[in-house]
Amino acid sequence: MEKLNFQKSIYLTKDAFILIFAAYALDVIYARLTTFALGLWLAPLFLVLKIFLFGGIFATCIDMIFKENYRITLFRTLKNCQKYAWSYLLLLAAMVMVYVFLTTFFEAFNQLSFLQAKNHFQFFVYPLIAYLIIISKYGSTLKKGHCKGFFSCFVLGVFTAAYCLDIFLFYFSEIIDVANFEIPRITLFLSRSLQTFMFFYVAVLIADPYLPEEKEGNGKELYLIRPISKGLPGYFSRFVVRKYPSFFHVLRALTPANYKVKEFDQKVFSERDYKPGKLVAITCYTSNAFQAYHIARKFKKRGSTVVMGGPHVNFLPQEALEYCDSVVIGEAEGVWPKLIEDHEKGELQKMYSGEPLENFYEKTDDFILKDLDKNKDIFLEVTRGCKYGCDFCTIPSLSFGRIRRRPIENIAKMIEKTKKKKMFFYFLDNNIFADPEYARELFNELKQHKIRWVGSSSLDIAKNDEDLELLKQSGCVELLIGYEIFSLSSEKEKRGKYSLADEYLSLTKKIKKKGIAIKAQFILGFESDTIKSYWHLWKFAFTLHPTESAVSVLTPLPGSKLFQKMTQEDRIINLNWSNYALDRVVFKHPFLNEWVLSSGYYAYFLFFHLTTSITGHLFLFILVVADYLF
Repeated sequence: MEKLNFQKSIYLTKDAFILIFAAYALDVIYARLTTFALGLWLAPLFLVLKIFLFGGIFATCIDMIFKENYRITLFRTLKNCQKYAWSYLLLLAAMVMVYVFLTTFFEAFNQLSFLQAKNHFQFFVYPLIAYLIIISKYGSTLKKGHCKGFFSCFVLGVFTAAYCLDIFLFYFSEIIDVANFEIPRITLFLSRSLQTFMFFYVAVLIADPYLPEEKEGNGKELYLIRPISKGLPGYFSRFVVRKYPSFFHVLRALTPANYKVKEFDQKVFSERDYKPGKLVAITCYTSNAFQAYHIARKFKKRGSTVVMGGPHVNFLPQEALEYCDSVVIGEAEGVWPKLIEDHEKGELQKMYSGEPLENFYEKTDDFILKDLDKNKDIFLEVTRGCKYGCDFCTIPSLSFGRIRRRPIENIAKMIEKTKKKKMFFYFLDNNIFADPEYARELFNELKQHKIRWVGSSSLDIAKNDEDLELLKQSGCVELLIGYEIFSLSSEKEKRGKYSLADEYLSLTKKIKKKGIAIKAQFILGFESDTIKSYWHLWKFAFTLHPTESAVSVLTPLPGSKLFQKMTQEDRIINLNWSNYALDRVVFKHPFLNEWVLSSGYYAYFLFFHLTTSITGHLFLFILVVADYLF
């Protein structure tokens, strides 16, 4: 339990990045203002802002603990700032009392400044603040013995380590000669991150025994679970990428109405969450397979029936069956009703094979229309499959090399039924231009409805000027495009999708001229890549200048041609699925050192995004302007 609370606090801290940065920025501005005569007049105003903001941050952290998938919004944060500013005032008041007490009664502390006292002792006030906010927001009362976990060796060890590290960060710039570096700001940001983590940790310890438990229903219950995926890109994408729909909208649509359905999206499970007598469905990707198997084993041990599906299970069903009762291979639309029926009869089969259905969209359409008022955006899938067969991709195997299309008339009816309330549409297709002729029909239809939409496409959508103009007129505002390689890469000799590599720049410019934003994805670590590829890929992405950019490490995922090839050549060096999160090299590379490529990935990933994309440049611009002004 102690380690689970620690893990949960780390995940929450990552999700609260925007709050940490806001606190850091206000600290920097306030510190700069106090160094100027004119700034001294504005300093009180910023002190008031700090009180409101930090109080709002404390309250928002508590909300993130108590509410699954809590989304940080400006409105919610401002509301918390207004209502819980007293919490930071309480912290300041406590620090003043501590400072006065120490400097009055202990001569050794006479040289201690208030800033030093605040930094050294605020950790010890966090439990009180967290407790009071929890009571204020959720009406919780702490029962006798509930704080028992605070005094375990593990918790005390975490507190001691964090406290010592924060003290070290506070004095680091004084200990080390950093006249030519911006180390003080780096240490300030790290200190803010550490303090946020510690607040989360103490709040989780206080709240965990009293978080609202899932009530035991008298009827049938289905738990839908998407485990946490490892890797920095996953957390980064949650900050910069628009929210996508439930990963279980298909299963929700196919499940009988007499089932109570509960979703757990990237939840850190505690022991009390594993209930008996449930039907548990877990979606499994290679990057979250380890966590998925752990959850499956726990639920099965408690007496629940566990079913697993998803890309990883699709290709390694026997492995998954070691941890669950049944697996779904292929698409769920064709087998889920049968699986539910067998489960109720007590005749659940070990495997269910779902054949691709032409009318894959019908049940989900009914679900979308039924829950229209609950959803903020409309998510539609108009095609399944992709015309390319990239060897690193699992889509060709999952779709059997086919492309299935939704009738245009059906799409028109869905849009007419939904667009009155929802004006933004997300098309979830792997490649909306997989069938150019069909795409043209679709764009012509969308043009009539005057909607705005985003989707994914291959770059050949820009080869024909008429197609591109039609795309713009249809209401497209953003495309996710997988470039993968740079124009000089020898991978383009494989042809197929890469045959356009020499035209990447010109085609991208055409799309951007139409006012369509581009999210660009790249891959590093192809067999022809060398250390110079780091530079070439960055330079190429910098020239493209997409709205957003991301780079991942080439990973042979089970089910891909690349995995089959690497296995046959005995080049796989790591079969720990936790390392298949697109951030590590798991095969023998002919030119790149596996350790160097893996260990340097995180720094390269952040540098790549910040320096090659419009959003990254905007972020850096804000930092530079703030530095100049303050």
